[in-house]
Amino acid sequence: MGISVWTVLLSGCSAAEKGKDRTVLRHVEQAAGLDLSGGQVIDSQDSHGGFHGDGNYLAVIQFSNHQAEQQMEDKGWNSLPPDETVKILLYGQETKERKDGPYFTDEEGNPLIPEVENGYYWLKDRQAKEGIAAGADILHRSSLNFSIAVYDADAMVLYYGEMDT
Repeated sequence: MGISVWTVLLSGCSAAEKGKDRTVLRHVEQAAGLDLSGGQVIDSQDSHGGFHGDGNYLAVIQFSNHQAEQQMEDKGWNSLPPDETVKILLYGQETKERKDGPYFTDEEGNPLIPEVENGYYWLKDRQAKEGIAAGADILHRSSLNFSIAVYDADAMVLYYGEMDT
C-alpha cells in the first residue's frame, strides 16, 4: 500500500508541476507574442502580490532547437548586444555620480539574467503613454512597469522578466 500512496503523491506533484509550466509558457507567449510550445520551463519566480500588485516575474525557458529565433526576427526583436537602457536594466551601471540597476537580482544583488553574447533582446515599456517618450526615459521614472527578454542563441534559452513597482 505504501508504494501506491507514493505513486499517487508523486503523480500529483508531477501533474501540478506540468500545469504550472503550461501556465508560465502561456503567460510568456501572450506577453512576448511568441509560440513557445517547444519550450521547457527551467525556472520561474513570481513575487507579485505586494502593494498594488508590485513585484517581479522571471521565467527561464529552454528549447531543444532554434525554433524561437525566426519568430524573434519576424517580431522585430533586436540582435545583441543590448542597447544602453536594456544593459542598465539587466546588468546595472555604476558611475562616479550614481549607480543604476541591475533590476532583476538575487538576494546578494547579482543579476538573475546572465550576460549573453549571441542572441536577441526585447523590451516593452508597459508604462509608456502615447506622446510620451519611451526607451531611456524608463530609467528616470519613480515607478517601473516593463517586460524584458533575452534569448541566448548558443544555449537556446529564453530569459523573460517583468517588473512592476
